[in-house]
Amino acid sequence: MVYWSEATTLAADGKILISGEYRINKPPYNLTGGYLMKCNDTGAVDWIQHYDSSNHIGYSYIAYYRVTELKDGSILMAGITPNDVSDNDDIILTRVDNAGNIIWSQTYNSRFWTRGRGSADYFYIQELKQDPFTTDVYLTATHWALGENVTRLRVDDGGIIWSNVYNVWGDFHRPFGMDIKENELISFTRYAGGALNFIRINKATGDTIATKFFGTVDPSFFNLGFLSPEGVTKLDNGNYALFGRLYRYYYALNDSITPLHHVGVAEFDSNLEFVQATAYTNNVVSNSYNTKISVFADGSGAYSMLKPIPGWGDSADVYYIQFRNGQILRQRIREYRNEGLPLENEALRLRDGSDLFIKTIGDNITFRHKVEFLNLHLADTSSYCLGRDVVNNFAKPYRFQSFSSNLRSVETNDLRLSINKTISKFPLDLTKIPACRNISYCDTLSLVPSADTLCENIPFTLVFRKNKACGSGLFLNFDTNFVKSYRPLNDSAFEIKFKSIGTTKLSGSILGCKLLTDSLSITVLRSPGMIGLGADTVICPGNTIRIAAKPGYAGYRWQDGSTDSIFIASQPGIYNVEATDSCGNLFRDTLEVAPHPPIPFDLGADIRICERDTATITAPPAFFNYRWLPDYNINSISSQSVRVSPRQDTLYYVAAEKTAGCFVYDSIKVFVNRAPAINLGADRSFCTGDSAVLDAGPGFSQYSWNNGSSQQRLVAYRSGLYTITGITAQGCRSADSLRIHSVFANPVVNLGIDSVVCDGTIRTLDAGNFQSYSWNTGSVNRTMPISQTGIYSVIVSDNNNCKGADTIAINTKIIPPAGFLAPDTSICSYGKLILSSNDIYSAYRWNTNDNNASITISKAGLYWLEVEDEYRCKGRDSILIALKDCLKGFYIPTAFTPNSDGKNDLFRPLIFGTLVKYEFTIFNRWGQMVFRSSDYSKGWNGMIGGSIQLNGGFAWVCTYQFEGEKTVTEKGTVLLIR
Repeated sequence: MVYWSEATTLAADGKILISGEYRINKPPYNLTGGYLMKCNDTGAVDWIQHYDSSNHIGYSYIAYYRVTELKDGSILMAGITPNDVSDNDDIILTRVDNAGNIIWSQTYNSRFWTRGRGSADYFYIQELKQDPFTTDVYLTATHWALGENVTRLRVDDGGIIWSNVYNVWGDFHRPFGMDIKENELISFTRYAGGALNFIRINKATGDTIATKFFGTVDPSFFNLGFLSPEGVTKLDNGNYALFGRLYRYYYALNDSITPLHHVGVAEFDSNLEFVQATAYTNNVVSNSYNTKISVFADGSGAYSMLKPIPGWGDSADVYYIQFRNGQILRQRIREYRNEGLPLENEALRLRDGSDLFIKTIGDNITFRHKVEFLNLHLADTSSYCLGRDVVNNFAKPYRFQSFSSNLRSVETNDLRLSINKTISKFPLDLTKIPACRNISYCDTLSLVPSADTLCENIPFTLVFRKNKACGSGLFLNFDTNFVKSYRPLNDSAFEIKFKSIGTTKLSGSILGCKLLTDSLSITVLRSPGMIGLGADTVICPGNTIRIAAKPGYAGYRWQDGSTDSIFIASQPGIYNVEATDSCGNLFRDTLEVAPHPPIPFDLGADIRICERDTATITAPPAFFNYRWLPDYNINSISSQSVRVSPRQDTLYYVAAEKTAGCFVYDSIKVFVNRAPAINLGADRSFCTGDSAVLDAGPGFSQYSWNNGSSQQRLVAYRSGLYTITGITAQGCRSADSLRIHSVFANPVVNLGIDSVVCDGTIRTLDAGNFQSYSWNTGSVNRTMPISQTGIYSVIVSDNNNCKGADTIAINTKIIPPAGFLAPDTSICSYGKLILSSNDIYSAYRWNTNDNNASITISKAGLYWLEVEDEYRCKGRDSILIALKDCLKGFYIPTAFTPNSDGKNDLFRPLIFGTLVKYEFTIFNRWGQMVFRSSDYSKGWNGMIGGSIQLNGGFAWVCTYQFEGEKTVTEKGTVLLIR
């Protein structure tokens, strides 16, 4: 019987759960199924259960490659099993109790899988994890050619709550795992050659909340990218550690020198920002799929890798490396000869701090297959059983950087329940094979430095001493601000280089039966290096030279025996010094001081400038320590070349040194020529027709206006900016400018055309709205009342004091209209009368407020009319309308003759008086109505609907009411005669 141990995990009670696949040779088919075993860390079995389909016929299997313990103590396994209908592999999840008894089992497939693709082989479940806030279970898996799957399941029956595929790039999505929070989960994924994608997902719906993307900072993108993620661990500091195999595990250049990057650990903080990354490296070519890495919450971890042995068949060397936070603590090789190693599992961290590796081994000599429990502790001693120590592995820091990208798609409803299998279990005893076991002994640790004080950049060796039987490696702690580099020399010594001066602390620890620590202090001093008195020099007579040795040495000695760091030389000669640093190093240097020859130094001839101009004065080169006087309108007092702008004649001096203490001097006078000031006056404005005379003043040989004029004076007629530059005979300039803001338009006055005045009336002339007025009559008001003929004129001024004028002639005095209404008359109480003017006028106004030439009245009274003629002269006339007695009542004929002769053609009543109601109706002999009207002026013409009525009698009815009286109804007949 063969067992493949495909998944291991620690149970809450410290025991170990192992799941996988078993095989029993029973021709014509091998009997295969899944198994689950619970044991201790030495392989002593508590129980083992085997699981197979109840109707197992022909080739079939179950392989549980993921196992996790749930909160209630039950166990959930995940794996693959064939589906005979779809010709694919389905996913299988089986939940059992804490004794291995089946609670439920479900199979699943994807709606994206096509027949015959073996799809569950590629749908590899990376993590199976229960929600700490609920009882639900999440799984995340690689989805063949589509993306990453995340599925939420009910724990009570395996039912699907939601199942999504998150696609960034297409193929090769490999999840590390996930962190489940209260309302969301974070999925960590590798895709596209090592790039990382972090997806925040809503737990309730599976919707995406946010994404982040990172790639390695490496010239060759693939070298340090993750090839196969192994997991993600939430560290004790709240950060996330992502770990797995790297791409650069083989010799890309077919050499044996290029370092190979086998596994990596990338740390990100709680905000998903990069913190640090470490690649673990050597020069050994591995087969990659046997490389496994685990990282634990304290930042420590372990990884294993296999080196095949050519010519040995199923033989290999397996490296086991234990590390913490980027430092390798222990590395060893265990030799496997004639033993097949089909796969490796991740290490389990036991409670005593050791790392347990569990794997299937095929023995090619005894032909017995076995499951090995290899327990490695940092304190173990080297042995055939636990491997021999090596030093060929090292850690390499590298970096990730963020970049902008996004999800290509999110596919929902991915997984679905498939044709379920009825799973049964059966027990089977195992045989425990004797194995070797080491007992470690570590109870002593001391750190021994090569020196407790040293100068910077001097290598420092630190040796740590322990029991001879102690196999634990040293974990070194130090201040990274002091340490430049460190490297292990062997299994008990480090070489350290420092980058800062001062005192720092080094501490180390090893793990034995308890944690052992030791520490020491190192003082790093700075060495000044070569003393460097400088180049040989010269001295001027009467001067001294300050010869300075570099400071920072422990002692000095000059040629005369003096011990200061500075020597003052006053004579030519040879001067030397010896200096000793704090580390005992001796340094020497010599300086020759020779007499200085005469030094030429000339600033040149005096110069002239114009006031407000700048002149450049340049001293001869090849000198130093220039000093200028006076410090008056000069841009520098220590430069070789200076710019001066004096406002008066000034003599400038300069001193300089050719060599230290050897001075030269010279002076130069700057004469200042002045140009007369130009004052064009204040900006201004003027009225149309005016101008401004701009005068630049005398004293210049040239004038230059911005309009091209070259005269001293300029007459400005238009608005704008006027600028003048005057140039004297010495070339000095003065300038000024003036702006004519506006040329105001003169006000326009309109008193109207020459006209007339009405006799007996006053006419008002209006000059308009201006600032001031002056009439030829002496008035200063806006308006002028006139009643006589004559000539009237006015001059006005506006707010800009611009003036305008107008004149009007009043030539004629006009008599107003009169006597244009008819004589007084009278009107009936019910009558109407038209009143009108005898002449035609330009305007009318009646006392009835009418403005027509005539009005119609119906009442007696006094009426007047006011008219206005063509000269706007007004006159008024009146008429008295008296009330007269008139006929009143209702009268109607007894016959009528509608023959169109203009006489008695209409039949209607005659009514005299003022009506308030009226209705007149006519009927024929059959009672048919032939006429009706409410207008008493209308009558019947003897026709009905266009037809002529014959002679005969007709009945009529008339209802009417006079104003102030009751309603009356009259009836009668009428004879129609043709």
